[in-house]
Amino acid sequence: WKHLRTNPDRAYTHVAAALGVVRLLAALLSPFLPTVAGLHLHYLGLQSEDGLLSSDLLAGIHAPQTLLAPGHRLGPRSRPLFREITADEVDALRARFSDPQGTDAGVPFLGGA
Repeated sequence: WKHLRTNPDRAYTHVAAALGVVRLLAALLSPFLPTVAGLHLHYLGLQSEDGLLSSDLLAGIHAPQTLLAPGHRLGPRSRPLFREITADEVDALRARFSDPQGTDAGVPFLGGA
């Protein structure tokens, strides 16, 4: 934020690049977390089709600040997408999903021979 006063063009480029990375992230997440990807696009003020992996979108990887048009209006104020997990919840999940023997016994090996 210190560049906002001294070099507003540079600050704009940094913010625009960050927003472009969020658009790319939404496209990459959409097959696995479609609701989360849709929310990212919604907060960016984009439609769901704007999050599809296309040759145009992939061409912007090297210049993410170009993935939203200058003057683009963002969507509604964003909110957290995930809730914080407490230390007690982490411990409970570790106990529930960890191997009681501390080994991978019984888990099939999926690699080659």
